[in-house]
Amino acid sequence: MSCITIFTPRTILWSALLVFLVVVALREQLCLPAPERTWHGRICGRIPYVFRLPTAKPYTRRVLEEADGGAPGATAMWDRLDHQPVSSPLP
Repeated sequence: MSCITIFTPRTILWSALLVFLVVVALREQLCLPAPERTWHGRICGRIPYVFRLPTAKPYTRRVLEEADGGAPGATAMWDRLDHQPVSSPLP
């Protein structure tokens, strides 16, 4: 009788390691004061993590570049995450 086993020692060990790394990363961010939290960084300087929510910025940037024919600087108005227009250098 063949049975697919999900809970093998190998999967349990990898799952425990993943949970441990997530807890370490969360603890690192929660120990910082609220204004200094970035929700991205590296654990022990080697393992990168990102807990930020995805935004529409990359998609918006790509659409604006395509609309302007790929002109450099076409997305200058969208350089901030909050999508507030940057003051124009033109008079």
